[in-house]
Amino acid sequence: EWPGATSGTMDIVCNRDGIPCFMAELGQGGMLLREDVAASRQGMLNLMISMGMLEGTLKGPKERRVITRRGFIRSDYAGMLDMRAAPCGIMKKDEAFAYIHYFGEERSPCLLKEDAFFIGVRRLPAVNTGDPLCLVGYDWHMRAV
Repeated sequence: EWPGATSGTMDIVCNRDGIPCFMAELGQGGMLLREDVAASRQGMLNLMISMGMLEGTLKGPKERRVITRRGFIRSDYAGMLDMRAAPCGIMKKDEAFAYIHYFGEERSPCLLKEDAFFIGVRRLPAVNTGDPLCLVGYDWHMRAV
């Protein structure tokens, strides 16, 4: 499931060796927004408070989405990407979450094989066959904080 060469990254090595670690993933498709940084910072503080690592009061939503199965959806085509899904959106099986244009008017739909919650989506338009288009959750539930 891991994209690219990640075998030496700190979080992968710590996880493999049984060492607790945190990794904040933020931004998407080569873009980073200030609100992503603020939300990630607060999320990491909340995590450390809830684990007893820091003292403080939890701030944020009253419930969280817990994703128990996730995966990357990769492109079956090369061309220009027209992404229709948005982060934190939910789409149903057989819906077109994106289209890929090659030449002319032909568009190839990218259809979901099952219901999905979109964790992150690709924003860069040029794609090759096999490129990751999005990271989605397939199984999830809501849990009170």
